[in-house]
Amino acid sequence: MLSSPELVMAAIKDETKAFKKSFNNPRVQSSTTRNWPTRPMNLSSLTKDAIITLSQKGYVKRVPSDTFRTQHRGGKGVVGMRTREDDAVMDLVVVDTHDTLFFFTNRGRVYPLKAYQIHGDSSRTSRGYCYQTSYPGQR
Repeated sequence: MLSSPELVMAAIKDETKAFKKSFNNPRVQSSTTRNWPTRPMNLSSLTKDAIITLSQKGYVKRVPSDTFRTQHRGGKGVVGMRTREDDAVMDLVVVDTHDTLFFFTNRGRVYPLKAYQIHGDSSRTSRGYCYQTSYPGQR
């Protein structure tokens, strides 16, 4: 059989057809709306720089970028986000308020969200909003 290319191609074709039949399920795709509590914002307003922080436990918040300042020699640092003992800041991203953020879940879903829709203007030390409550069963 290996000496004849025609027989090899026929075997591959038969195996491919059998494979296709065994996994012939319709594609599961859906577009869902999110349940994020959002704040309306006039899109024509000026854009601002903001800092988005995301913790390991799923708390997210938006803080204006001018909340933090540059540190000089001998600086002691400041608390950027107050977290619980078993939680830590996982991501910190500097964005524009009209940038789109994509949240990927452990189930392979992607949720787009504009930066201005995240609860913002929080204090520097606040914990933020737990976004996992908007999508039960997903992290």
